Amino acid sequence: MIARAFFATLLIGLLIAAALAEGPIGSQTTIVPTLTEPDRTEEDEPGWDCRTMGNRLCGPGSESKTSRR
Repeated sequence: MIARAFFATLLIGLLIAAALAEGPIGSQTTIVPTLTEPDRTEEDEPGWDCRTMGNRLCGPGSESKTSRR
């Protein structure tokens, strides 16, 4: 009888602890990524212009300086 009451109390305590650790229902932490350099455009982002940025070789048919024979 005492063991049953002990385990019931333990179970209730664990459920309460899990609920408190989880936080209120519907409250989720949202992590918003930030850019280290907001005015810098990377190659795969919209706004990248291969004619004026990077190595200025556009498309798969472009000849690179290292591939010349």
